[in-house]
Amino acid sequence: MFNLLTEQAKKNAAAEYRFRFWVVVCVFVCAEILLAFAGGTLSFISLRAEGKRIASDTAAQERARDARAGSALISSVQETGARVAVLAEHIPVSLSYGIATFVSLRQSEVRILA
Repeated sequence: MFNLLTEQAKKNAAAEYRFRFWVVVCVFVCAEILLAFAGGTLSFISLRAEGKRIASDTAAQERARDARAGSALISSVQETGARVAVLAEHIPVSLSYGIATFVSLRQSEVRILA
């Protein structure tokens, strides 16, 4: 009888240890899943914030590049306007004035026939 009680106690103890083992395994697995989920969530949040920062930096760089291109275009138009103004001031209005200027520049060896 003592042997039967001992065997039954061993079976009960083995069943109890198996139950405790599976409880511990389930707790560790659930803890790992929760930690992975929390880490993934935090990574997602930080990556999203980084993406927003990069997008705002890119937008700022594009605005600065557009501003530089606009100022370069404005300065180019101003330079062209100044050149046109200089040319407009120094161009002779009549053809006779240009011919008279050309004749006054000729040297004594050069003869203009026609």
